[in-house]
Amino acid sequence: MELKGYSCIGLEQQPKTKKQIVVSRTFSKKVRDLEFMNEAVSDYASRACEKLRKENQYCKMISIFMRTNYFRKQDKQYHGFRSCQLFAPTNDTRDVLNAARQLTRQVFRENTNFVKLV
Repeated sequence: MELKGYSCIGLEQQPKTKKQIVVSRTFSKKVRDLEFMNEAVSDYASRACEKLRKENQYCKMISIFMRTNYFRKQDKQYHGFRSCQLFAPTNDTRDVLNAARQLTRQVFRENTNFVKLV
């Protein structure tokens, strides 16, 4: 870009590649069921893989974070987080889903009112 014949701002030819892709939602109702949580994790993992493929990228690590509503002090509070390294970089939904479901089983706690999944 020029201003009166002088170069003032360099233009980036290619956008920088992302270091991470996040799919995150807050549930409209409390989630206490592992089966429902697995469905949500599967949906989020699928969306993340779609984003990876759209950007021609691969992941080599995934993370799962679940938390309760910290504004409801009467509820048992919990913030669970786990990560795992994948065997090889991938954007294949099946590989990511398998790892995500294993992490979900590790993080999920029975009788806990989850409101957020990242």
